[in-house]
Amino acid sequence: PPSMIDSQLRRRGGTQPKEEAALTESSNNISDEEILRLKTETRNDIADPKKALLLAEAYAERGQIDDAVKSLKKAMNRHDKFRNNFEIVYTLGCYQLDAQNGSAAEREFETAVKLQPMNSDAHYALSEARMMMGDVGRSINSLRRAHRLKPQDFDILVALGVKLGLSNDDGAEEEAVKYLDKALAVKPGNMQALVARGDALLRAKRHEDALNHAEAWEKQLDASQPYERCVFQRQQCDALTGLGQPDLAIRKGEEALAGSRALGDDHPRQSALCNAHAVLCEALIKGKKYDQALEQFKIFTKESPIAIHLHIKIKSSLSDLGFEKEATEIFEAAADRDPTMRKLADAYKQVQDAEKNAIADRVATEKRSNVTKMVAAGVMFSFGLIFLFIR
Repeated sequence: PPSMIDSQLRRRGGTQPKEEAALTESSNNISDEEILRLKTETRNDIADPKKALLLAEAYAERGQIDDAVKSLKKAMNRHDKFRNNFEIVYTLGCYQLDAQNGSAAEREFETAVKLQPMNSDAHYALSEARMMMGDVGRSINSLRRAHRLKPQDFDILVALGVKLGLSNDDGAEEEAVKYLDKALAVKPGNMQALVARGDALLRAKRHEDALNHAEAWEKQLDASQPYERCVFQRQQCDALTGLGQPDLAIRKGEEALAGSRALGDDHPRQSALCNAHAVLCEALIKGKKYDQALEQFKIFTKESPIAIHLHIKIKSSLSDLGFEKEATEIFEAAADRDPTMRKLADAYKQVQDAEKNAIADRVATEKRSNVTKMVAAGVMFSFGLIFLFIR
């Protein structure tokens, strides 16, 4: 969640002085009077960056992220030296990230990197901003710089493992596994790294290794870890499908789905539910249980309407097998029921169309370039013949 990223980044960047930490502890009790007092102190002492940070933090802790951003921008406008203050710039970037302003966050973190090029946290934060904008390649580049500065940093190692899994570069999947192995060497048994490693193994198509990994760690879980259990069951379902064992995969997928439905609000229930539905649908398709797969797809679109990329993946798999009409009807009916799903579906289609157009333009450009080269070669050949004839 952005708010979690924001607080983690600020903690990593060391931008929480004692007074700010005290504010955080009493965040629910920050009154209008307290805000007014901090605003007055900030105006009376415009040269003190701590005062500006305290006011912004007070706004943020009340959930007023836009006001936190505005207060720091005002402070920077009032006092030019704040534009070169690492903590001010870095913290503003964190709040921009929290407000989902990826491009604005990127600008602040780029400035932070210039101010402190050897600060790994600034590179790490810049990576998060670039990831928010969908720029996986540049996000990974920023993380690599952070890693060079802090090679044993657990958060950086895990982030590299996760983001490399999203890259289309050759060998990225295996590289992701290596970074996650390094993260687990720093923090053995860490659940975040273990879950990420299982997904990385699946992306690398190391299904046997992924299955063994997920089975071993599911056995070590206790009753207080229902979300992790769902994740490892989902990974086993995915791995078994990849190994050509759809019946076992379906059983595991059903376990993962049941567990996901039972999760409380203190767990990322929707994430577990989306992924469990998706792998169960794939397992049913692999097992040639097409009627069940279509029915499961219908339930999936009802229970998790926002998982557009997964819906489209399942719809595509069913369409390829001759069920395009049925899959499309299910998808469109769900989008008509849910306005948010319709907006997401339309946005996704726009992105796909833009990608197709970009590819078509690139192919056309390459064709024109090839024609030009052929014409140029023909002209040179003709000149060569004329030269030989004259001689």
